[in-house]
Amino acid sequence: MADRSITRDWRLTAFDLPWHGKSPPPPGALPGDWALTTERYVEIIMGVVAAAGLRRPVVLGASMSGEICLELALRHPEAFRGIVACEASDHIEGRKTPWADHSQVNQAVFVPEWIEGLMAPQSPAACATDVWWGYSQGGHATFARDIDFYSGEWDARGRIHRIDTARCPLWMLTGEYDYSCTAEHSAATAARIPGARFAMMPGIGHFPFAENPPLFAGHLRPILEEFRRRP
Repeated sequence: MADRSITRDWRLTAFDLPWHGKSPPPPGALPGDWALTTERYVEIIMGVVAAAGLRRPVVLGASMSGEICLELALRHPEAFRGIVACEASDHIEGRKTPWADHSQVNQAVFVPEWIEGLMAPQSPAACATDVWWGYSQGGHATFARDIDFYSGEWDARGRIHRIDTARCPLWMLTGEYDYSCTAEHSAATAARIPGARFAMMPGIGHFPFAENPPLFAGHLRPILEEFRRRP
């Protein structure tokens, strides 16, 4: 978000989900109440777009936010100039673990350790540490409830082919070191969407714009330039 080669042409807007980052839970909510579903996720994102007055923005996400990018392309193609879904697939299995919200497991240690191996080994150490630290800050069960969506409730296998890329261009990018949503997973999903384009990103893992911003920007800039020229 501080890359001048991008910000000179684009206004970048990022936001937290409720319970994430510095955004508090709703009034009266108790620890562990957070739950993420496809419906709720779409509602939150479209609410932010409306509240911020964003007119046909490009939407970019990775991991669970990459998954919901596919849902946005399906439901609201007219709302976006283009979509970049990173580390995304129409369904991912096998990422749930009971340790993520186990009462005898320190989530501030387990969760970042669980995800650290998803990053490429050559990603800058400072960036990888930032990702680790960010995940260590999560409240009780927040990560576990996100994974319930990412590797559970989210399933677009019967719908993904209906995305209309003529109305909303779609790029899918996945890092070669991502063993959660592999490049093969993403490529197979893209192949089921007429007009979707896919590229594997060498030297990048599951958190492309956080673990190696300069390398990811090299993949993103040509796509943004393509979208910028789109009416």
